[in-house]
Amino acid sequence: MLLFIKKFHKFWPHIIITSGFLIAIFIGCFTYQYYQEKDRIRLELASHKMSFLIKSNLLAYKHILEHSLSLFNSSHRVTPDEWEMFFKEQKVYENLKGIQELAYSEIVPPNEKKEYEKRMRKEGFADFKIHPKGDRELYNPIIYLKSFKQRNASTLGYDMFYEKISREAMTEAMQSTEVTISAKTTLSQEFDKNIQAGFLICLPIYKHSSKSGTPQNRTLEIQGFVYASFHASEFMNAIGKTTFPDINFELYDGNASNPENLLYDSNIKLKSALCKKTDIKMNGRTWSLVCKTSSTLKSENIYIIFLIPSLILIVTLLLYLLLQSLVKAKMDALQAGEKLHASEERLLFALEGAGDGFWDWNLKTDEAFYSKRWKEILGYEENDISNNFDEWKSRVHPEDIKQAFVDIQSHIDGESDIYMNEHRLKCKDGSYKWLLSRGLAVSWDIDGNPIRIVGSHNDISERKEMEEELKMYAHDLETKIAIEVEKNRLQQEKVFNQARHAQMGEMIGMIAHQWRQPLNAVSGAAVNLGLKQKFGMLKDEDIEETSEFIQNSAKQMSETIDDFMNFFKSNSEKELFSLTEVVHNIEHLIDAQLKTHGIEMEVIIGDALKIYGNKNELTHILLNLIMNARDALKTKMGTDKKITIHASLESDGLCSIKVIDNGGGIDTAIIDKIFNPYFTTKEQGEGTGIGLHMAKEIIQRSFNGSITVKNTDKGVAFTLYLNASKL
Repeated sequence: MLLFIKKFHKFWPHIIITSGFLIAIFIGCFTYQYYQEKDRIRLELASHKMSFLIKSNLLAYKHILEHSLSLFNSSHRVTPDEWEMFFKEQKVYENLKGIQELAYSEIVPPNEKKEYEKRMRKEGFADFKIHPKGDRELYNPIIYLKSFKQRNASTLGYDMFYEKISREAMTEAMQSTEVTISAKTTLSQEFDKNIQAGFLICLPIYKHSSKSGTPQNRTLEIQGFVYASFHASEFMNAIGKTTFPDINFELYDGNASNPENLLYDSNIKLKSALCKKTDIKMNGRTWSLVCKTSSTLKSENIYIIFLIPSLILIVTLLLYLLLQSLVKAKMDALQAGEKLHASEERLLFALEGAGDGFWDWNLKTDEAFYSKRWKEILGYEENDISNNFDEWKSRVHPEDIKQAFVDIQSHIDGESDIYMNEHRLKCKDGSYKWLLSRGLAVSWDIDGNPIRIVGSHNDISERKEMEEELKMYAHDLETKIAIEVEKNRLQQEKVFNQARHAQMGEMIGMIAHQWRQPLNAVSGAAVNLGLKQKFGMLKDEDIEETSEFIQNSAKQMSETIDDFMNFFKSNSEKELFSLTEVVHNIEHLIDAQLKTHGIEMEVIIGDALKIYGNKNELTHILLNLIMNARDALKTKMGTDKKITIHASLESDGLCSIKVIDNGGGIDTAIIDKIFNPYFTTKEQGEGTGIGLHMAKEIIQRSFNGSITVKNTDKGVAFTLYLNASKL
């Protein structure tokens, strides 16, 4: 059997595929024809049934109108109560769904219009009026109405001859004496927002019940019309929209090829459709009913049509694959063995040529093959090491053996694509060499467990020595960097302390200046008190006033000391604080000095402006900028000496604080250097050159902001950009 298959296996795939393909085509065509005929018959049935239902309903509405004739023939003038009773007796709403309204309209000659309106008002229709306005040959206002939808009371009096389609239908009915169906209309007296296509069915009522004579005589004898109005969609829904849920029905007034004649569309979306057109003739009017359903290739039956041939093709393909696998199985096994042997020889040759040692380990027997190069790397001859796994295991360094077996087991368990491990192996001379060992499972048992792993190892001792040297170098470099960082930190701390001490000296000078005036005043008050006592002019009031003055002066000096202590208080916590309060405290400290030098200080800050950060640090920065402006203005001649503090909220959410003076500005050759440490524009001994550097460092570190400087027309402007809300 196997020889037979091997000899003729080239022909079997063609025979099987060809046979299966032909059978699938035959069954597919047969199934398609069956479902196509089924859909055609079903569409024919739906068309006949819907045509019958439409005619039956129209006939029922016609009978209702004809029954109303007996009501008008039996009474000289039908009253609203009689009209209501007729409606209830006929059970129109219960028996005939889809009707919008049942109404009676009466013919009124133009010369009787005003008298007719007066008479109707006297009969109880208080606001009755024929509308719409305009002159017409005859008026036909609605006087009795039974609506099945909510209608406005102004519907009464609506002239049915105003609208062309209703006028033509009623004129035709008047001349033919028969029930007449109107053309497509939109029911002009409709008060719903969603106006739909519809139609009217009307029946003429003659005076004295006369239908004889010529059309001209009938026009003279006409009394009015009984009519029913319909929305085409509700008319069709009442017939039974769900009878054929997967068939789309379209109803046209007259020719179905004209979209403007469309009365109704059930709006079932069909990509492509089978179609059936039927004409419905009733009382001289022809409607076209178009029924559509999905074509067989687009309907749900398509799955069945393609399913059976597909199954046949699948079975055919499986038979082909099974036969092909039987033929190729033995040949593939032989070829695989030959290829594996050849690839092992090529791999061994490649590894030996590259200087790597090759190994092959059988996990079931613990046998291992070590290539000649594998042994040479460790200093052994070809016959010094036997083919046993323990030869490798016994030579692994004790510190490396655990991780080596962890990596081997990880590969055996399928957790890693390849086995890779770096470990030390003992050489013949007793020394150890670093080796990179890599391996891959190439054979598995029936349960999928690896039974054979092959791999290589190469000498990486030189690389390991270089890595150790790099580690030592990196450690030395980290130590040196740490030392330099600490030196920079100490130097930075020294710089900040110098600036702090310099500002403290400035503050002491300002306090002395602030105290001079109240001390002089206290001294003068004491002398004045002594003179009054000497000359006998001293009174109790003088003692009380002088005592209160001295107390107020002492309080002012105490507040100056408090501001000084708050200024130099160490506080690293951040908070949300008022910028106005900070500037006010600085004003209180330096106001006396500024006045001594004739310097005016202007502050423009919104009260609601808040800054998040360290309050004391910002106070240091602003005081330093103001004192620099003061020093620049001291030597300026004249009285126009001014420092301006202006703060505002920018569009990007940042707060800008500007310190502006008119002291002449900074030389453009050095303005880019003023934030460098130990750079100063003042005379030797008057400045440390670290105030602006410290200000820049604090703004960047504590406020995540920036500081800029530029010359103005008369001086210089420093601008601080800070966050106006919590960072």
